[in-house]
Amino acid sequence: MSGPLPNDLSPELLAELERQEVRYLPTVETLQLKQTRMLAGFQRGGVPRRHWRHLEACNGRGCPNRVCSAACWFGEPVAVLKLVAQAHDLLEETELPLWFATVIDPRYATPIGALKSLSLDGMQQGLRRRLRRVEGTWGPTHAFGACEVSLEIERDGASYWGPHTHFAIATRCPRAALKAAFMPAGALPAGARPVVLKQVTNLGNALSYSNKRAPAERIAIVGSRGTQDRDKRPVNWQAGLEHDTWLLGLQPTERLILRGFRRVHDRLVLLR
Repeated sequence: MSGPLPNDLSPELLAELERQEVRYLPTVETLQLKQTRMLAGFQRGGVPRRHWRHLEACNGRGCPNRVCSAACWFGEPVAVLKLVAQAHDLLEETELPLWFATVIDPRYATPIGALKSLSLDGMQQGLRRRLRRVEGTWGPTHAFGACEVSLEIERDGASYWGPHTHFAIATRCPRAALKAAFMPAGALPAGARPVVLKQVTNLGNALSYSNKRAPAERIAIVGSRGTQDRDKRPVNWQAGLEHDTWLLGLQPTERLILRGFRRVHDRLVLLR
């Protein structure tokens, strides 16, 4: 990526996101604290400084670097929020039913310590194929979201990285057919919920949630009804270090899922 990358939370951007009822908007101070903690983690974890020293100059007042990465707490979140603001209005413009989807494909489970081997491109291509099939049957389909990972800990103590995708989708496809379209192939573990679909009640929040970046530790528990559930908490610092080091190797917005949009520089255009 060439040229300086703007990464400031401008008053205009914040006002637009507030109009769209996006909650929990970050402040420059919050991002600075997260950036400082991440850089300290890199140093503590022995990550060679040459890989992250370009991030030391970031302060939320415009990117000083000619090359950035998804690890930057200023560059990635702000770039994504700008696209969230655009996607919000474009998805509403379709006047199609809106769903929020979470899709987990067990085939992409990745061992602890091997997150850099995750095939992010494979995950994205697989989801795009499924979206194309939905569109082929039900007409124009538009989706905006991103891939992320969580640290999964099973009841027997086994742990691994669990990649998944969150995205908002505008389509005429009914719920049952949409869920079937995203269901992973092959046998699934008992109690697994690989596809969760909910009607969108607040599109701004759905879009901003779909692009969150902080990984969670999800511990398998037995729920109150005897079904398998997950207790969430922040990951430990070693897992956080592996996650942030993974992001160092990605470009800003590389985790995004887009369907039914054309990206022109930092603008989205709805495809009809």
